[in-house]
Amino acid sequence: MDIDDGDIGACLSNEMPGGEKMGSMGFWCDGISQSEPSKDREETDDDDEEIDRSKKGSTSESACVPGRAPFFDHPPTDTCVGLKTERLKIYTPAVCKNGTQAALALYTSRGCSSDPSFVDLEDEEENLNTCLDVEGMGSFAFYCTGEGIERDTPLKPENGKQTGGSILHFFLILLLIIMFFFLMLVLSVWAWVRKYGGSVGRLVELVKGFLKRDGGEIAL
Repeated sequence: MDIDDGDIGACLSNEMPGGEKMGSMGFWCDGISQSEPSKDREETDDDDEEIDRSKKGSTSESACVPGRAPFFDHPPTDTCVGLKTERLKIYTPAVCKNGTQAALALYTSRGCSSDPSFVDLEDEEENLNTCLDVEGMGSFAFYCTGEGIERDTPLKPENGKQTGGSILHFFLILLLIIMFFFLMLVLSVWAWVRKYGGSVGRLVELVKGFLKRDGGEIAL
């Protein structure tokens, strides 16, 4: 059957003209005519390995949040995607270049910088169109070869410590504190000069007044 504009958004009957009930459906790219494959298509079958069959997946996190409208992401294969919630619904897995379905790789860190744990969506159909529990995970990717997965955070060194960055941050904070107190000192002096008319002699007289004794002698 052809789909008219009026059929979009409408509920179609599943009863065929002969009274038989339809049990399945599919979208045909060649239209409703079921013709034999052309010679050109038969010739291209030998080059199947060179054809890029990759497709983007379809996922949504907001679909698992009660009361929120679902917003969809369409990540390609071997691309890191950050997680914002602890629930993830996969409507359509991504397809690899060779036509096989990609596996779901979950990472505890953001940027896919940790070791992945895999979920084979092809063998576990119950994971599709259901809200998966991804608590404790920071990112995911539709994994085909793993090459080219974007990492938006640097990998940790082998010893698990980043001493260079920590020391640099410490000195930077210390420098900011020193600059802050120096600025406060300058502002205080400037305020005093404005208050007393900018007289340096007045400042000297005040200092001498504190140093003088009752007898007029200067304390050494």
